[in-house]
Amino acid sequence: MTSKTEWGQFCKQVESLMDGQSRESVVVDEQKIFVSPTSTQSMVSLFGLARTHAIKIYPMGNERRVKREDINPSEHTMMLGLKNLNQVMQLDTVSRTVRVQSGIIGKDLEAVLNTHDYTLGDFPKSMLNSTVGGMLSVRTSGKLSRRHGTLEDSVVGLTVLSADGQKITTHLSPRRSSGPDLARFFCGSEGLLGIITECTLKIHKVSETHLLAGWQFESIEQSLLAARLAIREEACPSELEAYSGLAASLKFPALNTPAPGAFLFAATSGPTDLANCDRELLQSAAVAAGGTKCSLADAETWWDSLSENPFDAEHMFQCACTPGHQASLLEALENHAKTNAFKLLFVASQFDIDGAVFYVGLKRNTSTTSSPSKKLDDLKSIATTHGAILLESALSNQQAQLQALKCILDPDDLFGQRPQMKQPLS
Repeated sequence: MTSKTEWGQFCKQVESLMDGQSRESVVVDEQKIFVSPTSTQSMVSLFGLARTHAIKIYPMGNERRVKREDINPSEHTMMLGLKNLNQVMQLDTVSRTVRVQSGIIGKDLEAVLNTHDYTLGDFPKSMLNSTVGGMLSVRTSGKLSRRHGTLEDSVVGLTVLSADGQKITTHLSPRRSSGPDLARFFCGSEGLLGIITECTLKIHKVSETHLLAGWQFESIEQSLLAARLAIREEACPSELEAYSGLAASLKFPALNTPAPGAFLFAATSGPTDLANCDRELLQSAAVAAGGTKCSLADAETWWDSLSENPFDAEHMFQCACTPGHQASLLEALENHAKTNAFKLLFVASQFDIDGAVFYVGLKRNTSTTSSPSKKLDDLKSIATTHGAILLESALSNQQAQLQALKCILDPDDLFGQRPQMKQPLS
C-alpha cells in the first residue's frame, strides 16, 4: 500500500514528466492519477515511475468508457489515456491497409478513409465511437460484418508496448509465411499483457450500394430459421439481427410489434448486383420461414439504433450457440421465464455458418415481485446445459494460459486487471 507521502511524490514526478505535453494531460485525485501522454517515449517513462512506486496502470482508450468506481478504490492507480495518440501514420492503397495510432476514434478513422473512397468495413458509424486500440483490446464482437468479419479480423499487425518499455511488433507479411499470429495474444487481453500503441488494418473500398430490409414473423424460432437458411445459401449481409417481439418493442417503440412475434433485420452492401443478390437470398429465406416484409422505415429505424443495447445490460447476458442447439436452447429459456412469471427478452446477432450470439434478458410481469437479476443465473445455467457458451466465461477458461503469458510479459504485475475479468490471475 503506497503511503500518502509516497503517492504525493509520485504524482509530482508524473506531473513534471508530463509538463507541456497537454493542458489536460494530468488529473489527480486521492487515489488515481489520469494521464494522457502524447508519445510512446512518455509512456515508457511513466511505466518506469509506476514500477518504482508499485502503482498499477490501467489503459483507458478515449477515456469515456472507464468509470472511476470500476477500479479498486483502495489502491493507488494510474489511468493511462491514449486519446492523444490519434494519428493516421500511413495509408497504403496498393496493399489496402492503414497504419494508425491506437488512440484514434473509429469513426474519425472512418471519416479519413472515406475521403479516399475506403472504409474499415460495413459497420454502422454509431458502432465506431471507441478508440481502435480499445475495440481490439476488448475484442468486441459487436463490430461485425458477415462480409468483412469483425474489426479484429482486419488486423494485419500490431505494435504493443510491454511492461518493461519494449516494443513488440507483430509480423506484417503474407499469412502463409508469417508463422504464429502473435497479434491475437493481445486482442482481447484488455491491456493485461501490454498496451497497443499502433495497428495496421485491412481496409475495403466503400460499398457502391447499401440496402436495408426487415421481416416480421410469428415467433423468434422462425426468424432464427430464416437467418440460418440465408447463411446456408451463402448470403453475406453486412449486418443481420433477430429480435423477439418484446425486445423489439423496447428498443423500437415506433414499430408495429406483433405479439409474441419477432423481427429479422438485415443490411446488404457492396457492388449493386451483389447487394441485391444477398437481399434476394434473405427474402427467399424469410418467406420460406413464414415471414412477411416490413416497411423500409422500420428497417431504417433498426439501422439507426443498431449500437444501442436492446435492454438494461445489468439484466442480460450473452452466449454463443451453434445452429444445432438453438431451437432447444430457446425453448428451454422461454419455458423457464414463463414458469417464473417473467417475459423473455431475446436478440440474436453475429450470425455465421457456425452459429450466432444471443443476448438474453428478462422483463418482470406486473404481478412479479422477484428481481430479474436473481433469475438470470438460472438462465445462464440452462444456456450452458443446452450447449451454449457464456461469453463472460471465455476469459476465465483461459486463466492458466493468460497467467503464463503475463509472467513473461509483465513479471512485476504492472498492468492492472479490470473487475469484469471475473477470476483474478494468481
